[in-house]
Amino acid sequence: MQRGPLQLYIDMAIVLGSGFNTDPMYSCFGFVNEQHSSGTELERSMLIYDKFNEYLTDVLGGGNIHILDFKNKLASERFDGFSSIDLNNQIFYLLKKLYPQKCMYLGCDKSNDLICLGLEKSDTYCLSLNVRAAFVLVMFIVGHEFESDYFHLYEGFFSLEKDCDDQFLIYKAKGFLTKYIDALIT
Repeated sequence: MQRGPLQLYIDMAIVLGSGFNTDPMYSCFGFVNEQHSSGTELERSMLIYDKFNEYLTDVLGGGNIHILDFKNKLASERFDGFSSIDLNNQIFYLLKKLYPQKCMYLGCDKSNDLICLGLEKSDTYCLSLNVRAAFVLVMFIVGHEFESDYFHLYEGFFSLEKDCDDQFLIYKAKGFLTKYIDALIT
């Protein structure tokens, strides 16, 4: 069933993050508007709707099987052993191991763009390498503006004002992602 453009935008913001229209992972949705700028709003909306449904099928999976598989893998992920030598590749392999369907959908370039952005943003919090990997994973799942996303209640656990150890921050990040997934699939 085709929904109106406003409802489509809200649905996409809930699933992809409220900043999806500027997120490097989701430039394909803006590309539809650029390629079909002469089309009507309804035609562009239908193309974006089709692309979004493709995302839901490929990334979340039928019956949410892929996102639930990610959630199960996340529960046992330890986020340890990251080193400054080749950190970007280590994080890429983490993302690929935990959620191969999303990595495949995005491709290497968009995944690496997100990793670079995530490492840059996480610099402001003075996080350890292990926690920076968790930070990038949160961006990978919830969107690059998860800290200010108005649909998902980020609790500010990556903060300069809070003095928390790595295990607590990783625990909070995993809890945040679990709540996000639970809300997404209900």
